[in-house]
Amino acid sequence: VKSNTKSIIKYQNLKSDDSSITTLPLSYTFGMSCINTLLSVGAKIIISNNSILQKEFWAEYKKNKITIINGVPFTYNALDKLRFFSRPNNIKIFTQAGGKLSDELQIKISDFCKKNNSKFFVMYGQAEATTRISYLPNNYNLKKIGSVGIPIDGGQIKIRNGKLKIIKKKNIVGNIFYNGPNVCMGYSYAKKDLKKGYEWTKGINTGDVGKFDEDNFLYITGRKKRFAKLYGLSINLDDLEKIILNTYSNIEIAIITLGEKIIIFYNNKKMKKRNIKLLIDKINM
Repeated sequence: VKSNTKSIIKYQNLKSDDSSITTLPLSYTFGMSCINTLLSVGAKIIISNNSILQKEFWAEYKKNKITIINGVPFTYNALDKLRFFSRPNNIKIFTQAGGKLSDELQIKISDFCKKNNSKFFVMYGQAEATTRISYLPNNYNLKKIGSVGIPIDGGQIKIRNGKLKIIKKKNIVGNIFYNGPNVCMGYSYAKKDLKKGYEWTKGINTGDVGKFDEDNFLYITGRKKRFAKLYGLSINLDDLEKIILNTYSNIEIAIITLGEKIIIFYNNKKMKKRNIKLLIDKINM
């Protein structure tokens, strides 16, 4: 946690006179990381129970002269609809993780930051590595559209093939592995597992596939694990299937993700509303 916090403070150049407002839940690793970094430099954090779609939020924002906004793609899509990027403001730093922004919105925010003298950091993270593991330097926002940038200070990202050998050629897609001092030791499923040493000598297998370009900037091209990323949340599609199959009998289903949607195929039309209610109740979305 300390290592990841120091790395983030360094590339964002956070200061004690910065101020932020909560836009992410603390139970979310990205949200917790934002708290850690800001508290570590003595910056101010405004705790708000309101969302960015409420007038009360913007009253708090204005009153406290907020200089940093952290968000997932949903946050920035909402800000765009509120025409936040059509007029100057006091924000010095925007950070984004938890999924991919559209190229159009990344360009729009980057153009705005250039005119507003602000910085915009597109990032990529893994919970097992205390969240953020790479960032796109602000001065590359318009040069490397779609990239999640370079590893944080002290981190290493490798592209490996199916046999776990490192792919050194540029623009060749493979499995993304990460290692660094911010990586946890492994998983514990029982008390005896706490005695185990460091498990990931080759690094975390992120479950994502991607490539390095000729300048060593990372691009994510897809996922190997069956996870969907919605509103910054990682949702295991296998878990969703199990929830439905373990609740109802005589039903066949298949679940896929497409863009920012989860699509459920099933063989019983009457189950549509029941399935939706079941998943909402179980995963609290």
